[in-house]
Amino acid sequence: MYSRAAVGAFGRIQTVKRLAKGHWRGLFASFGIDAASLSSPNQTCPICGSAGRFSLINTRSDGTYVCRCCGRGDGIDLIARATGLGFTRTVGELERRLSGVRARGKA
Repeated sequence: MYSRAAVGAFGRIQTVKRLAKGHWRGLFASFGIDAASLSSPNQTCPICGSAGRFSLINTRSDGTYVCRCCGRGDGIDLIARATGLGFTRTVGELERRLSGVRARGKA
């Protein structure tokens, strides 16, 4: 059985992912992630700085990336690792920034 806190955290993460769908590039920019690294395959990784190893895949509009040096993940993971905010703070910041998307009814 999962705790209430775990279930609540999972729900928050799923809501952020749903609201962020299709908005990842703008969100990355708002956290200071260089758009040049997101423009085409084999760019410099915004997490580890390895040249020519990073690609934003994003085929499902979920911010998916892969770095041949430091690994792969989704948009939340990319922001958390590139900024050093950590996962929990990143989710909170994304909720704040995406509150306008929810308010406009685009969710």
